Amino acid sequence: MAEYEKFDLPLGDDGDNVSYGIDEYDDRVMPPSDFLEEAVIEGSELDSEDGEPDYDIDAATDAFLKFIRETYNDDYTADNDNRDAALEDLKFLAGDQWPDKIKRKRINKNKPVMTLNRLPAFIGLVVNQRRQNEAAIHVIPDEGGDKKVANIRQGLIRSIEKRSRAKFAYNTAHQNQVTCGDGAFEVCLEYADDDVFEQEIIIKPIPNALAVVWDRMSTDPTGKDAGHCFVEDYLTKREFKDAYPDAKITDFVSDPVMQSEARGQGWFVNDTVRVVNFWRMRAEMRTLALLVVLDEMGQPTGDTEVADVTDMDPAE
Repeated sequence: MAEYEKFDLPLGDDGDNVSYGIDEYDDRVMPPSDFLEEAVIEGSELDSEDGEPDYDIDAATDAFLKFIRETYNDDYTADNDNRDAALEDLKFLAGDQWPDKIKRKRINKNKPVMTLNRLPAFIGLVVNQRRQNEAAIHVIPDEGGDKKVANIRQGLIRSIEKRSRAKFAYNTAHQNQVTCGDGAFEVCLEYADDDVFEQEIIIKPIPNALAVVWDRMSTDPTGKDAGHCFVEDYLTKREFKDAYPDAKITDFVSDPVMQSEARGQGWFVNDTVRVVNFWRMRAEMRTLALLVVLDEMGQPTGDTEVADVTDMDPAE
């Protein structure tokens, strides 16, 4: 079994060459279990009443943050050519269409540097065609599926799309795809306005297509085979303090060489704090059993069903 886990990490502040460890701004956030297991304090389980070991939380946090930074850098570097091409496309769309060398020569000679930008019209043609023929999600029951359940699920999806104004997210992703070759939107959970104990599914746009950094080993065009994904954003210091009021500033690298590398990799940007959502897929071993369905008389019906028996007592 596999599921996504999300880590919302503020990872950089420019002024003091500092960053924020996940255990230092929110006590509820702990390093994931696989990093804790590698940070067991030797012999601590012998001193514990319940036999559970103690963990070096600081060591596990440092290892986790190091893993995130190294993974991000590897993914970003692997996709660097595509990102450079996307930036070039966006500049061309914005009207920066002259080669730098020729543009400088003409400016130095007081010659006009005119740009008749026809690209927005062509992009608009492609984007508007899609908007006039909106795609819709249809839930179709598979073999042996229940049509009523499928209709209920489709109704729930429609409700989520309507509440989220999902068309805006879809259109933004498509427009980015047309303009620079990459587009994305995200499905996330947010607390309901009228109940702090309830969360609702929201489809949100990602205006900056280059804010998403995909797993470098992913090959599927949709990214469905990605083992992890980064979604980054930049906040002003004031916005960051409002979003993370309990954050404490602490050095995340003390080595000057590592600080220089971190700045070169974009972790420090003037007057801003970089916040990165890190998603990763984790697999968990489960035990499944194929059960024979019995009728009221205890006789096999010829049907079978799959059951998860991982947590069941073997005696059962």
